[in-house]
Amino acid sequence: MGAGGAAAEQQALPFRIVFGWGLGTLGVAVLFNATNLLLLRFLTDFAGLAAAAAGLAIALSKIYDAITDPLMGVVSDRTRTRWGRRRPYLLLGGLACGAAFALLFHAPALGGGSASVMLVFALLLLYATAYTLFNVPYLAMPAEMSQDYHERSYLMSYRVSFIGVGQVAAGFLGPVMVAAYGGGVLGHQRMSLVLGGVIIIATWASFFLTAGAPQTESVPARRRGLKSQLQTVLENRPFTMLILTKLALLMGVAFTGSTLAFVTTRILAVSDQMLAALFVATTVGQIGSMPVWLKLARAKDKKFVYYGGALLFGASSLSWLLADAAEPATVFLLRGLIGGVGSGGLLLVTQSLLPDVLEYDYLRTGLRREGTLSGFYTTVEKLAFALGTAFTGLFLGVMGYVSGTAGAAIEQPDSAIRAIYLCASVLPTAAVLISVLVLRGCSLDEATLKRLRAERAAAA
Repeated sequence: MGAGGAAAEQQALPFRIVFGWGLGTLGVAVLFNATNLLLLRFLTDFAGLAAAAAGLAIALSKIYDAITDPLMGVVSDRTRTRWGRRRPYLLLGGLACGAAFALLFHAPALGGGSASVMLVFALLLLYATAYTLFNVPYLAMPAEMSQDYHERSYLMSYRVSFIGVGQVAAGFLGPVMVAAYGGGVLGHQRMSLVLGGVIIIATWASFFLTAGAPQTESVPARRRGLKSQLQTVLENRPFTMLILTKLALLMGVAFTGSTLAFVTTRILAVSDQMLAALFVATTVGQIGSMPVWLKLARAKDKKFVYYGGALLFGASSLSWLLADAAEPATVFLLRGLIGGVGSGGLLLVTQSLLPDVLEYDYLRTGLRREGTLSGFYTTVEKLAFALGTAFTGLFLGVMGYVSGTAGAAIEQPDSAIRAIYLCASVLPTAAVLISVLVLRGCSLDEATLKRLRAERAAAA
């Protein structure tokens, strides 16, 4: 570890760096929350793509992600600049993310046929590349910035909080702007330009505010192919358990996120403004619960926080089975608040465990490959959202959901309505339950890391 890394062991990170690093999350949170919430409905209800075709295009684009994320990790591990290995990509990736987001909602209408599907698929590849360019190096930074087990939780609490702010920007401001700009294709296009600008500003601010953040230097080692890298990753059991936990959790989140726009319009018969209000309630719960979850993580452990979050998230999700058009707005918003508290605990734990398992990898192997492992981690993140969104689209299609153009109010068959209920309630709850069972197999804790640090120091 370089001089900056040694300093991280001796003193707490300055607030500027903690806040600045967390701010970068706002950009990518806006990016994927807005696409997860609005893109599938935009493609089916406004661009005229069949639900199954739109879902399949999203899923296929993630095959490309599975290759590029680990490769981007290797590239960032080997990068040498005066700004360090990771930070230059915050500039390049941030600009690309903002542009790709806007382009997704500016694809010219080509009649909803194969030409439309291929164009959307090409734009999804651009989106995936941009997200990878920023997010893989970005997520590798915390393992270098601090070696304190609880400070990493504190650092990640800002990431979770900015995830919440991003949810508001996407879930509240997104639909509000679509409506304010007249709805339809034009409303979505103007919304994408505004939020695309927010993405660029947030990611670039993160670059400047993290100047001077502790960082590590790469350890020279024999270069290995992707297959060999994957083998050594799988040998890291805590990391494997974490990414499997993340896969199940985010699939559950994707089921919910990609279905809510259908719930509000097809079941509750309310406007996008109510959808926006739901995201505000969720974000209030998520951010407001951070101090409580942090205290519980210190007093108990990170797994205890995860189990509590899963319980609240599951209860909130299952309550959608009771929702109908006569439901009071207070019940609607309370559901979002409770779900937000639960998701806050879930996200805090999965985020704060990442730098822990990255340090464990170094202590176990002596290799500095935070970027490589972060690449595998982000591949799983995007794969989970892709699979969740794609399954939602395919399931709706199989269950008879009728697509349209220009947001037409088409009457849906009972089977499609049942599918919407299941995707919003039962499926996310089942996915989170699976994630709880997997996390039980992750044995990494503060005591283990301290012991391994002492062993490596003694062997040096």
